[in-house]
Amino acid sequence: MKITTVFFLFLIFISQTIFAQWQQTKGPYGGDINCLAVIGSNTFVGTWGSGVFLSTDNGVDWTAVNTGLTSKVIRDLAVIGATLFAGTDGHGVFLSNDYGNNWTVVNNGLTNLSINCLLVIGSDIYAGTWGGGILRSTDNGANWTEINNGLTVNQIYSLAGNGSDIYAGTYGGGIFYSSDNGANWAEVNTGLTDMYVYSLGINGSNIFAGTSRSGVFLSTDNGTSWTTINNGLPPYAGIGGFAFYNQNVFVGTYEGMFFHLTMAQIGYRLIMG
Repeated sequence: MKITTVFFLFLIFISQTIFAQWQQTKGPYGGDINCLAVIGSNTFVGTWGSGVFLSTDNGVDWTAVNTGLTSKVIRDLAVIGATLFAGTDGHGVFLSNDYGNNWTVVNNGLTNLSINCLLVIGSDIYAGTWGGGILRSTDNGANWTEINNGLTVNQIYSLAGNGSDIYAGTYGGGIFYSSDNGANWAEVNTGLTDMYVYSLGINGSNIFAGTSRSGVFLSTDNGTSWTTINNGLPPYAGIGGFAFYNQNVFVGTYEGMFFHLTMAQIGYRLIMG
């Protein structure tokens, strides 16, 4: 799952439980917000059509930080240390080492420039593309290498990982799993009835998959099998992202709704069927 999506849903949780109500900030007024990322006290959002915005005061004020960006459609943001990465629609990946003030394109080896999602594990960054599968960089984006062995679908919607284990949600092909940092992939769709996987999340040994119209699926065996956990969700729910806090699971839907479930409730539902 995208790190930025997790952060966004976590902000929703904090706002609902601590601040009690939402307060509108001064922007950013740049179209739909696709993703968020944080470096220290700096908060970044990626928009659909207006690039990247930066806030240094917890979202009160926002400034566009787009120098060097040749695409203003930002699909995802990711962070390694103090380095910020932006995945764009049709222009590949950009990197900033100065909090977004200047951007440099880092596309060497990228075979597809439509970036749907980014995933950071340790010092490695993975890019899921629309048509080119998955690529990995081990040198802060300076060079990219395709890691598609075993993938039969190249439209990648979502990525999530933990250690050497990586999961890829695809458009029409369900979920693929790699246990060796993406070197090899295998389809893991037993029990999955919706092959359009928009979002993925990992919480301990639990793998969550958010689908286009069939809600949430859960795997407790590294994706070998999947079970629906949709009690309370609306019919045909499209799941945009997950967040986890202590023993709580939070889900945001494309219908603009937000849901909460505890791990204890999930365990009970799995036992009862």
